Amino acid sequence: MFSNLLKFIYSIIKKTPILYKIYIYKENYFKIYINKKTNSKIINNRFKIPLIVHQSWDDNYFPYTIGKHIKNFRELNPDVQFKIYNNKDVNNFMKKFYKNHKIYEIFKNSIFWPMKTDIFRYCKVYQHGGFWFDIKSGVNKQLSKILDPKTDILISFELDKKQEKKKYINNIQYPNNWICNWGFAATKKNKILKNLINNICNHYEFYKDKNFKYPKTAILELTGPRMLTNTIIDEIKTKNFRLKVQQEGINFHNQGVYAYGGATLLFSKKKHYSFYRNSKIIK
Repeated sequence: MFSNLLKFIYSIIKKTPILYKIYIYKENYFKIYINKKTNSKIINNRFKIPLIVHQSWDDNYFPYTIGKHIKNFRELNPDVQFKIYNNKDVNNFMKKFYKNHKIYEIFKNSIFWPMKTDIFRYCKVYQHGGFWFDIKSGVNKQLSKILDPKTDILISFELDKKQEKKKYINNIQYPNNWICNWGFAATKKNKILKNLINNICNHYEFYKDKNFKYPKTAILELTGPRMLTNTIIDEIKTKNFRLKVQQEGINFHNQGVYAYGGATLLFSKKKHYSFYRNSKIIK
């Protein structure tokens, strides 16, 4: 109810030029600095998945509203370490750990930065374990109270459903919904993430140097939630699958936040990749 009211107020502000200018000025004048790394205040080692949240963004200064949400998400989780990686950090990590892997070639040749961050999130969590959350996203509940200590991979489902419906699949809560890639968690060297990285490599040639009318759709298929979903479902369906998959319903049982208030200002200076048409996604 309250969030709907805020959306309504924001829509009025956006349609009124003078109010929108004042809003933009206030948001940027009172920017909030967020540390690249925050150590946990409480030591909590009882989980297979390390209590660390990996995120990425260009810099450490955020418009006031989204900055407050990022700060609140950290304060809600005193036993979790948070790390933000800028573009240089992302490039250095991929070069250091994946220089001789085909995924690094795909990373370098990706035209859209969201593809690079898709690849980075899978590789980073695979290499070190922990949670991934997009910088604009979070959960309104303490992560250590959600996570089962024995969990190998934690997932949640989007509201959006696939066009093609699938029959009931054992051990999958919502087989007709996409799995979120804006928020998930996994153990270090997790088999599912390893296979996900390999699947991107295996499908690379189909997308390479090809124009797509809607590039966003192609990105969702190759590196986004569609590839993540298909990989996880295929893994769970195998006979010898033994990993503990914790499924947190739709949108973390409605506790998840895909985009905090003020998130649109993060992308105000960039053309969002969903607006591109008739473009390649990989060189």
